[in-house]
Amino acid sequence: MDLDLMLVSTPLKSDDTHHGLCPSLSTLTLGSYLARQGASVRVFDPSVEVETAGVSSSAILDAIARRCVEEQPRFLGLSALSPIEGKFGAALARRVKALDPTLPVVMGGLWASTYKAQVMSHLPEVDAVIEGPGELPAARLLSTSRGRVPVWSEVPGLTWRGGSNPPSGHYTAQLSVPLDFSLLRHPERYDIMVYLSSRGCPFRCSFCSEPLVFPDYVDEPIEKVRADVAAFVAVGKPYYFWICDPIFGFSPRRVDEICELFEPTPFECLIESRVDVLKPEMVAQVARAGCRLIYFGLESGAYNSLRMLDKVRDRDHFDRYRENTRALVEACAQHGVLPMFGVMNPVPGDTPADLSECLDFLKELVAMSSAIRPDLALHLLPLRCRMDMGSPMQVRFQDFAARGVTRACGEEDLFDDMFLVRASPTVGLDEGDAFRDAVRALWTPTPKALATLALSFPRPYLEVEWK
Repeated sequence: MDLDLMLVSTPLKSDDTHHGLCPSLSTLTLGSYLARQGASVRVFDPSVEVETAGVSSSAILDAIARRCVEEQPRFLGLSALSPIEGKFGAALARRVKALDPTLPVVMGGLWASTYKAQVMSHLPEVDAVIEGPGELPAARLLSTSRGRVPVWSEVPGLTWRGGSNPPSGHYTAQLSVPLDFSLLRHPERYDIMVYLSSRGCPFRCSFCSEPLVFPDYVDEPIEKVRADVAAFVAVGKPYYFWICDPIFGFSPRRVDEICELFEPTPFECLIESRVDVLKPEMVAQVARAGCRLIYFGLESGAYNSLRMLDKVRDRDHFDRYRENTRALVEACAQHGVLPMFGVMNPVPGDTPADLSECLDFLKELVAMSSAIRPDLALHLLPLRCRMDMGSPMQVRFQDFAARGVTRACGEEDLFDDMFLVRASPTVGLDEGDAFRDAVRALWTPTPKALATLALSFPRPYLEVEWK
């Protein structure tokens, strides 16, 4: 048994006409760290290694499970950042256990971390869950176990049916190693590369669980990023990068360093940030470095809504929040970058006046953008107010429920997205739908904007009923 760990990604939709095939960054990052520690690791991506076009979900699962068992790893690792990945992981674990009950199955990722109690309670085919960053726990698991006999009690940050261990400590830059491209069987087949140049978010938005599993902000060592960029260039393909740092621009020095590395390359990219983090003058920098789209979690343009979401502290912060948003819209229009704003209204406590305040601000932003760059007007993405497991809003949900707030599912519904159905007793369901329709109607798609969007999004997960 030479293989220590097999890391499996959730398959993406098989569609040769659709741009956006990308590998799992979580499995590649963890695999690279463990390989550097001397472990034998296999990163298995069914999207490029298993035929899925026109194949039933049952046959796909059988093929993936057989491959997992045939390669005889000591442990099977499943990345689950979202409910759909968790659903696939559970179905695969069930098939694997039917073929080989002795193969230990471990889950990790944001979804698995926040639903660890439910995973242990409802998914007997999953043996353990690693909470938060997996580098130290996975290394410890491989080093303390003998063959396939795990020593769960000695693994930091691990939850298993015998208990839950405290974490080993915070993730530090010293744990970061360059990505090992030899772990990807077919790097040339991908269109998009998902990448992180920093980790974590120090903000505490009321709907978000990310700070639960990664509470600190850590810049990846620039030497590591430089090595990664050189490795991407060496593949010889002009990848599109999804730079998914939660708050790109939090460190101005890091913006300078990343732009300096990307500007000479053939790569284009999108970035994600907050409107109160990214500075307008940074837009020119990232545009020169190949940035074509910036996603901002605006969430709302109304004061009461932003207070409820813990996005602003007071009126002064709110005024700065909106003023920086205006400046970012202007900078994006001037430098040919498509800005995308996520909008979550209605949120708990909203009134029709709050929705009107938000809509008026969005109309102002659209008018600004269109006046400067009519061929690339900003894109608005209306969303239902989400409520991550473990977030402050989820913890307080019973208080909201007593005031008439309803949600799509509860804490025991592992594989459903937990979002608010009726977010406020003073805003009806029809009014909420009408607001989202009004937000959508503010965007006039242009050929240039549609082309940018088509390049910028990874291929969706294979959406079948995993059983």
